[in-house]
Parts: sequence; structure tokens; C-alpha cells
Amino acid sequence: MPGWRPPVPQRILPDTRAGVLQSFSPLVKLAAPAVVNVFTRKVVRERASSPLMNDPFFRRFFGDQPGGEQQREQNSLGSGVIVRKDGIVVTNHHVIKDADEIRVVLADRRELEAKLIGSTSGRTWPCSGYRRRRGPAGARAR
Repeated sequence: MPGWRPPVPQRILPDTRAGVLQSFSPLVKLAAPAVVNVFTRKVVRERASSPLMNDPFFRRFFGDQPGGEQQREQNSLGSGVIVRKDGIVVTNHHVIKDADEIRVVLADRRELEAKLIGSTSGRTWPCSGYRRRRGPAGARAR
């Protein structure tokens, strides 16, 4: 029969909150293992100087003395998604920007060291890869 098409199943939308939650439950169970936490650390170096040295009166007597350098650790937390079986994770650029160390924590609580393999500030989803750092021997990410 030309023009004949099989009947399209009618979509039934849930009409209660419980129905809506149950309709998303299988999707969440399927996608949740791919969602990861991304922790980063970077050392920020700042010139330590006294605010008094901004005053010309004090500079006249003490000159431009080096104030030394102070270091502090800055941590960042974000989320990401595993997009390939070989460990490619995508996350937001601001999470990994200038990071000295990147760690990924999987849904099963394994913690892995990540290496940045590409990033673009104009894009939302740069990539980072990870390799096993802690966890049971032989454990692999999905």
C-alpha cells in the first residue's frame, strides 16, 4: 500500500510528580555513571607589599623595596561528563583554566589524575583525559 505507515505509538505524559520522577529514573540510572566531579588546584603567586609603600612619603625614605612573593593555593570544583571509553572527560573551561593539578572523581568514588589535552576559552566544553591514580588494582572506568 503506497503511503501507508505503521501506527505511531501514542505518547502518554505523566500527570503527577511521582509519574514525572519515575519517567526520568531510567535515564538518570543510565547517565549517572558518566557524570564526574572535577577538582583542580593551582598555586597563585602574589607580590607581598605593604600598602604603606603606595604612599610617596614612605617611598621617599624606604625606596622601592621588594616585598617578596607569597604563594597561596587556589582550589576549584566543577563537574564533567565522560564522553569516551578511553577516558575523555569534558568540563567547563573556567574549572580547569591555569590548573597545576586536575583530579576526576568517578561515580564509584575512584579518584583519578587527569591531564589537560585541550581547551579553548571561547568554548564551553574543553576536554581532559584521565588515568588511574587510586582505586583497586585493575579497576577501569566505564
